[in-house]
Amino acid sequence: MSKTESSDVVIDDHTYFRLILELVKAGHVDYAKEVVDKLPRKTGFFQEMRNVVPQLIFEGHPDFAFEIFSNAQKEQPFTRTDSYRYTGDVYRYVRPVYN
Repeated sequence: MSKTESSDVVIDDHTYFRLILELVKAGHVDYAKEVVDKLPRKTGFFQEMRNVVPQLIFEGHPDFAFEIFSNAQKEQPFTRTDSYRYTGDVYRYVRPVYN
């Protein structure tokens, strides 16, 4: 990571989210949380986040998924409709897994 930060290599949100997901799958949630702070949050960030959050939930880390979701909301609040729609979608994914 430090080599990419010091060089001209540009890593987009998609790549960071894939790295976060792979770290979580390998059981390195602490390292994944460090990577979240490095997300560039460019165009397409919210779509990438929406793709990864359900996968994090399925991996057994709903708190970490919610942390990513709520931090994104703090930076650029969703409209009331968007937030309810997405929260409902996430609930539909979580309910069958944890009930």
